[in-house]
Amino acid sequence: MAISIDALRELTYFAVDTIGDRTVNLMPLWDGERWHSWFPADDRLLKLAMHDVVVGEYLGKSAAASSDWYVPFLAFAWQRASWPEVLHLWRHLTDDLHHFATCIAKLEHFHTQRAAIGHGVSAFVQTELEYLLVLARSVFDLQQELIARVWSRRVRLLDPIAEARRKGHTLPPSFSKIVLRDKQHVRAAEEIVTVFGLSPRLAGAYAGTGAFFCGLREVRDAIVHGGKSVDMIFVTDQGLGVHRDLPALRTFGLSLQPQEGTTNVVPLMPLVAHVVFGTLAACDGIIDALAQDVQFPPELAPGYWVFLRGFHNEALLRLKPAYEDAFRSSA
Repeated sequence: MAISIDALRELTYFAVDTIGDRTVNLMPLWDGERWHSWFPADDRLLKLAMHDVVVGEYLGKSAAASSDWYVPFLAFAWQRASWPEVLHLWRHLTDDLHHFATCIAKLEHFHTQRAAIGHGVSAFVQTELEYLLVLARSVFDLQQELIARVWSRRVRLLDPIAEARRKGHTLPPSFSKIVLRDKQHVRAAEEIVTVFGLSPRLAGAYAGTGAFFCGLREVRDAIVHGGKSVDMIFVTDQGLGVHRDLPALRTFGLSLQPQEGTTNVVPLMPLVAHVVFGTLAACDGIIDALAQDVQFPPELAPGYWVFLRGFHNEALLRLKPAYEDAFRSSA
């Protein structure tokens, strides 16, 4: 619902004069002590009495709860690139990140309820893991489509030489077409600069994600297009596990220690953590490079962060140490 700029001036935390033709996606505000929310009606804003946020996004200078999630690439897209043609992509990205948390929580639930579920628990885990891989692949393409949509119309590089090279280039909406040549060879940064007219920094960020993305794509395509399921899932008192020779572990370069009392069963959750947090780190790195090289409009709400609150954010917090441990052991 559209409202006038004058009506939006009532919300003093917005830099109204710099909005331009961007779309302001209104969300609740946390001021450190209480919630504020407004609803557009008849070209004006009605303030609503609000007790709390159950699930969704909000603005704040700090998180209202320790489990609320700050995602840099999502925050940047809202603050500085919220043009009408990409706003729906931002919504799809936030939905996918909520789905990440739900997937992790479901895997935890399957293990906790293994006795009640019975022998079929491994099939539940197997299906959820396959969905997680498909979801991670989707996040890459959604962010790439967002960048591609603004590249021709909205982007101006700060470096005049890079800007001259950029003109006349369009970007594909598929992430794989940027980082892979012939669908399998990871492009070097220099090649990405030549083919797509990206700045060296941004091309380096894309190239830096190539190995991880290629592994994710290989595992995901084996499931979706090759009909190859994730190998047997082991359900033990220590947690969910997979065979140490699982191809996905080799593809991602993960070397994990077997669970106590076994020689061939390694924990599953470090693989899950690698997929989730590896995807987020890759997307953050690309947006960070884009932000440094491109002249974007100022922030809509200077000094504020965009936080995500979901039903299962705590599961993400519990998973993070598994990613850090797996990264250290594989380094």
